[in-house]
Parts: sequence; structure tokens; C-alpha cells
Amino acid sequence: MPRSDNVSEFERLCLFEQMINNYDDLYGQLKGSNGKAMRGEIWKSIWADLRSTGKLQGDRTVEEVMKMFANPKTRVRDKFKNSQKTGGGPAKPFKPSEELILQFLIDRPQLDGIIGGIET
Repeated sequence: MPRSDNVSEFERLCLFEQMINNYDDLYGQLKGSNGKAMRGEIWKSIWADLRSTGKLQGDRTVEEVMKMFANPKTRVRDKFKNSQKTGGGPAKPFKPSEELILQFLIDRPQLDGIIGGIET
């Protein structure tokens, strides 16, 4: 299977905007017995929307679109952590798509606890 074309910065920005708008539905708690199927339908609708508007290049699949968000999300977190360290010279600047992810994730908790619960 041939490798897909590199993802352009424009594709990333368009995709990340869609992901942020649907983040809770895509990554939140599954609701009901068909939650996983509903999540798959959301991914398909995002993919179809990006394809229909010409914002995706080549023949990208739904699975490739899903990975296009998961991988950079991890890289942006790592890049942000490295930028907070001292020494080693100036930090690398963030790309516009990375900045979009960072601004979204920066104040978002990694885990949500029990509502109304207290820490002991």
C-alpha cells in the first residue's frame, strides 16, 4: 500500500477546527449502547465535510483523518513541556495548527473526577 501524501498545514487547521467543535462527542464518555457507532458516524461526517469542501487532499480514509488529530495532539503536549524547560536555547515556535491545539488543550483537565466528589 503506497504511503499517503504529507498533510498540509491548511488540512491540519481545517481538521483541528472540526475536532475541537466535536471534541466532547468524539473523546467524551460513550453514551448509550450505540455510543461507539455514534462516534464513528461523527468521524465519517467530519471526513465527508472536509472532502466535500475540498479541504482534504488525495484519497485519505476516515482512519487516516482520525490519526491526523491523535498524533499531533501528543506531539504538541510534548513540545509545550519542552518549551517550559530551562536551558538549551530558545524553544521552537509553534505552527498555527499546533497553536490551535495548544490553546484548546492547555486548560483542559486530563481526567474528570466524580462530580461533587472531594479529594481526601
